[in-house]
Amino acid sequence: MARADVALLVLALLRASAWELNTEPTTPWGPAWSDTILSYAADFVVCEGPYALCYYAGCESKDVSGDWIQNATTTASCPCEVHDGLYMVMINAILDKDVWRSTREKCPMGTLSCKLPNSAPACDKINKANFIPGAERISTFAFDNLTNKERWPFEKTDCGSGPFAACMTAPCRLSADGKAATCECPVYDGPFQVQASNKCDLGRGKVPSGFRALEAPTAADELYALLPSPDCKRHPKICYQSTKDQLTQLSAEDEVSCVGQKATILKNGSCQDEGFGYSLGMDPVFTTVAIYMQRPGVVPPITDHLERCEKRGKKYSLSGKKALVITTSHRVLGNETCTTCKETGVSSPEMTVPYLIFRDAGMDVAIATIRGGEVPVDSVAKYFTHWDVEFWNDATAIAATKNTKSVDDVDFTSFDLIYMAGGWGASYDLG
Repeated sequence: MARADVALLVLALLRASAWELNTEPTTPWGPAWSDTILSYAADFVVCEGPYALCYYAGCESKDVSGDWIQNATTTASCPCEVHDGLYMVMINAILDKDVWRSTREKCPMGTLSCKLPNSAPACDKINKANFIPGAERISTFAFDNLTNKERWPFEKTDCGSGPFAACMTAPCRLSADGKAATCECPVYDGPFQVQASNKCDLGRGKVPSGFRALEAPTAADELYALLPSPDCKRHPKICYQSTKDQLTQLSAEDEVSCVGQKATILKNGSCQDEGFGYSLGMDPVFTTVAIYMQRPGVVPPITDHLERCEKRGKKYSLSGKKALVITTSHRVLGNETCTTCKETGVSSPEMTVPYLIFRDAGMDVAIATIRGGEVPVDSVAKYFTHWDVEFWNDATAIAATKNTKSVDDVDFTSFDLIYMAGGWGASYDLG
């Protein structure tokens, strides 16, 4: 038997063993491949490693089962991105039955139970490439493409009912160059949504990558909103939506957010009517209450679990102290006079993370550059973390980057802390 034939046989045996498609109704609204989200906090766990991203994919629909996913449903072939970093797995949509059970058992409240990356069993399986035998990547969810403001992660378009590719935890093959993947996504027929910039109908033979995010069904005349009052100091500010009785119960029992501070206002109507149009799903504890927020200047609250330095580090109070962040002045990948070189500058998180951490600790923070003037920012690395999104939506922070002093004009003895920000530009004038 030729070596190639042996390899194909081994691959076929691997695919046929060691995993069982999860046909259990993981929610009352369908099986794992209905990709149903009840709560953005309690239904996801955070992982870190290699993954595929099919969230924006348009897929070729098949009338038959796939190589990995057989008998229970038809599949779609989806062209997907590949990345390496922080990603999220929807527990309700885990296609391997044993992995779903072990993950839900260890992380019953999702990120509220398993707060640190890679603490869920699903992460270990996906990162070690043995989630589904033979799969080179597994499709998950991440905040890639956040730089495109039209692709805000959880904003969605309701598509009614129809077939869609449910790609969460679907198995994938890498392209020859390893820069993309083709994922075998099960097809589900039912109510679904797509990311706001995507289309519901892609034409004959195609289906969009979709999901189903539930919201509390409440008659309009019974709908109430529990809004944060002007006295609430918590961020981000959350609006709760349900019946009056449910929100009254929440007010009495909840100990967090503006509710816990007793800084809320109960009004007849919807959260959307009050400017909170960004749905975060259902409350993981008060499951008949929907959660909304204003379209934020920061990534939604679930990413609090992604920014690990904020969760693992000690908190400081350094009021009265002064910090200086120094960045590059170099704008291109090459000689400064090069007109054909790609633009570069400071890597945004190298500047925004320390700036905001120092400021949050009560420090007076200034930014300086090698030659003075406006800080050049590498556009490729401008929105890597929620720190970046917060910084570039903060008028005071942005102003600090516009007319900086040069290092020659800085009195370094007046600062208690000096931080040198990195990036490709720094390799030219800070190296």
